[in-house]
Amino acid sequence: MSALRKYGFLFSFVLLTLAFLPFNLYFLAYFAFIPLFLAPGKPGRSALSFYLTGVLFFASRLYWILFLQVEPGIKPFLVVGFVLMVLYLALYFGAFGLFFGIIEKSGAPAGLRLFLLPSLWVLLEYIRNHGAMGFPWSSLWMSQLGDLRISQTASFLGPYYLSWLTVLANAGIFFYIKSRRIPLVILPLLLLLASEAGGALLLRKSPEISGKIKVALFQPNVLPREYYDPKEWRETEKAFRELNGQLKDSVDLIVLSESALPGFYRFSKRAQDLIGEIVKAHGASVLLGTSDREKVGKEYHFYNSALLIDPTGRIVSRYDKTHLVPFGEWLPYEDRLPFLRKIDLGQGNYTPGKKISPLSVDGAKFGVLICFESIFPEISRAFCRKGAGFLVNITSDGWYGRSLGPVEHFHLARFRAIEEGRYLVRVAKTGISAVVDDKGRIVKSLGLFERGLLTAEIPLIRKETFYARYGHFFPQAIMLIVVILLFIMWVGKVRKNQEEVSR
Repeated sequence: MSALRKYGFLFSFVLLTLAFLPFNLYFLAYFAFIPLFLAPGKPGRSALSFYLTGVLFFASRLYWILFLQVEPGIKPFLVVGFVLMVLYLALYFGAFGLFFGIIEKSGAPAGLRLFLLPSLWVLLEYIRNHGAMGFPWSSLWMSQLGDLRISQTASFLGPYYLSWLTVLANAGIFFYIKSRRIPLVILPLLLLLASEAGGALLLRKSPEISGKIKVALFQPNVLPREYYDPKEWRETEKAFRELNGQLKDSVDLIVLSESALPGFYRFSKRAQDLIGEIVKAHGASVLLGTSDREKVGKEYHFYNSALLIDPTGRIVSRYDKTHLVPFGEWLPYEDRLPFLRKIDLGQGNYTPGKKISPLSVDGAKFGVLICFESIFPEISRAFCRKGAGFLVNITSDGWYGRSLGPVEHFHLARFRAIEEGRYLVRVAKTGISAVVDDKGRIVKSLGLFERGLLTAEIPLIRKETFYARYGHFFPQAIMLIVVILLFIMWVGKVRKNQEEVSR
C-alpha cells in the first residue's frame, strides 16, 4: 500500500496513456483508476493524487500545442497558456478524486457507490466539454475507439456512455478487491459483454442508403504560413495543378482543406483563377476553406469559412465556423465583453458563425466541420438533424508536425461518423485525409505529409441514429441519477447519526 500511496498517480497515468492513442490498448482503461482507488488516504490526498494524474495525462496528450508557429514575442504566452490549460483540465480529475475520497469516507453501501462514481465522472466530463471553453480532447470515451464493437454503442447512447462504462468497470474491480463480493464485479462485466454483443450487431447492420455522391479529396501537402509568402503560392499552384491533372474520374464534388489557398478567396483573383481551372476541367463543385469577411454596421467581421463553388465558378453557399478555438481564433466571450478585443495574446480576430446549416450539391446535403469542430458531437448532430446525408471535415494541421495532435484529431472525427451513422469525408492540408464509413472504419486514407488525391462514392444516409435523434440524454439522465444517489446517501447518513444518538 505504501507504493500505491506514493506512486499510484504514476501507475494510473501509465495505464491511461497505454489505453489511448498511439498504443490503443483500450482494455487497460478498465483498470487505469484502480491504483488511485486503492491508495489509502483522506479526500484531500485522493484529490491531489487524481490531480497529478490529470496533469501528467493532459501534458502528454497536448504537448503538440507548443509546436504552433507564433511570433517570438508571443511564444512565452503560448507556453504559459499551455501550462494553464493543463492545470485547468486536470482540475476535473482532482474534483473526481475529492468526490471519491468523500464517498469512501461516507460509509454508503458499496452498490450505491458503484453507480455513483461513474456517474460523477460523466457529470464532470460533460461540464468540461461544454461552453466557450469546452475541450473534449482525450475524453475517456476516446480510449474505446480501439474496440470498434463497443464503440458502436455511441450511436445509441452517445459517447459519454463509454466513459461511464469504463469507470464502472474500474469501480467494480475496486469494490471486489476490497470486499470480495462477486456481484459488484459481475454487473459491470455483464454490461461490458452486453455492450460488446450489441456493438457487434450494430457493426454488421447495413445502412439505409437514399443515394450516392462521387467526391474527390485533394491533399496538396503544402505547409501553412503565418504570413504571406510568395513561395507558398507557388507551391500551392503546383500542387493543385498536379492533383487536378491526376484526377481522371468524373466526380460531383471536389473537397479542399481548411485554408486551402493563401489569403481571402473572395478577394483574390489568383485564387479564383486557380479554382476556375479545376471546376472547368471536371465540371464539378468545389468546397474549400478560407478566411472571409463582411461588413456589419461600421465594422468588418472576419470568419473562418467553407465556401461551396458551383461548376460555373460561382460561390453558391457558405458556412462560417461556429465554435472557434479559444485563445487561438478569438478570446472567449469577446462578443459579449468588447474590452476583451483590446487584449492581444496572439489570437486571431475571428467572429463565430451564427447558424449551422448543411450545404448541398445536386440535392445531396452535407455538414461541414471546420478544424476542431470535429471533436464536438453536438455540431455533427445539429447538421444531421437538419438533413445532412454525410459529413465533411476540413482542417489544416501542418503546424503540429508529425506529433500526436494531427493523429488524435483525425481519430476523434471518426467518432462523429459512429454517433451519427454517417460517412465522413476528411481533407487535411498536410494529412490525415480519409474516407470513414458510418461505423467509423477507415475506407481510404492519405498519411501525414503526403501529396495525393482520393476518390470515393459516398452513400447518402437519411435515417437518424438513436443518438442523433435524442442527443445527450444519457449524461443528462446521469445528472438526475447523481442527485438521487446523493440524496439517498444523505438520508442514510442522517439515519445512522440518529441511531447513534439514540444509543
